Amino acid sequence: MRLVNMHGSGHSLIELTYVLTILVFFTTLSVGNLSYLDRLSVRSAAEKLVADISFVQQKALVTGMPQSIDLSSYQLPRSITVASTTFAASKITAAATGVLCAGSVYLTDDRCWTYAVTIPVGGAAPRVIQKQS
Repeated sequence: MRLVNMHGSGHSLIELTYVLTILVFFTTLSVGNLSYLDRLSVRSAAEKLVADISFVQQKALVTGMPQSIDLSSYQLPRSITVASTTFAASKITAAATGVLCAGSVYLTDDRCWTYAVTIPVGGAAPRVIQKQS
């Protein structure tokens, strides 16, 4: 006669509960990080625009000719768009002297993050500002 051990080959309910708890914890962390990555992509696009504005300003100084960035054809990552702008004809212009026209560009993603790239009056450097969504 042979006896069969009924408790030796399976997992207990407590062990399964622990595994599920750990999976839920890591899933929650990853979803929170995705939101952070979305915000980071909009901010990096705004900072790239600031770098491009600085390049156009320097190019205007070196060549002695006005330079501009056309926002209607400016290349942005796929999920990021120009929500609105206060620049005339959607162009950021640097005069031959390197002076930038004042204005703002609002970049947004398909979720809820919005950043403003602002060039103040008086020729100060452009800056990135996070807007409340």
